[in-house]
Amino acid sequence: FKKLMGHEKYSLEVLSKIRDFRTLVNLSFVIYLSKKIGISTQLDPVLSFPLGPNAISIMEAALAYEALLTGKTYRLGAPGGTAMVPIIQKIVDRDGRTLWEYAPEPKVVLPERVTVLTSEILRKVMERGTGKKAGDAVHVFDMPLPSFGKTGTANQFTNSSFAGLIPGPDPATGQLSIDNGYTIASYVGFDNNQPMKGDHMVLYGSFIPSLFPLLRAFRSQMVHHPQPRKC
Repeated sequence: FKKLMGHEKYSLEVLSKIRDFRTLVNLSFVIYLSKKIGISTQLDPVLSFPLGPNAISIMEAALAYEALLTGKTYRLGAPGGTAMVPIIQKIVDRDGRTLWEYAPEPKVVLPERVTVLTSEILRKVMERGTGKKAGDAVHVFDMPLPSFGKTGTANQFTNSSFAGLIPGPDPATGQLSIDNGYTIASYVGFDNNQPMKGDHMVLYGSFIPSLFPLLRAFRSQMVHHPQPRKC
């Protein structure tokens, strides 16, 4: 305490010794990082942050998982928002000549070390965790493709979700690559937040009969698309 008395009241040397200040800095960094990876919703730096008081859209979840797994974002405009998702891919004239075509320009937002560790964690979720039932749902030539993702369940079973990625073929080598993969985000729930519970069944993140068949069909369709598109 005597040592701190020799510093200015609000100097970093003093503030860094205060636990509440360090917590606020950490929460502020989470919000800063969220904006970098595609989340534009205003997030509140509250202590209950890990419990889910901040809600984001399913599109933002897809953008965030893309960045977490590839370390990159593909922007058309400012960070976050619908401008990060291209709706128009190509414009041609009446003769079929290309006037404009979307060319993604990746921006690195996370180091490779972070993406490798994150990929390993999300792969384990699909192998041994809550996503095990759909972990090997996509097959190409009778061989299962690896999946990366995380399931989620809201309080009182009001909704369930899944966000993740499956790798796609690299056009140059033909090998599977996360950078050429497909990001997927799914959401199941009632508009009035009615709990998804019945007399004999409860729908939750790790077992959603109405979600995983759709997820498997969607992923299979994307994998078997004759011309995979990077977007």
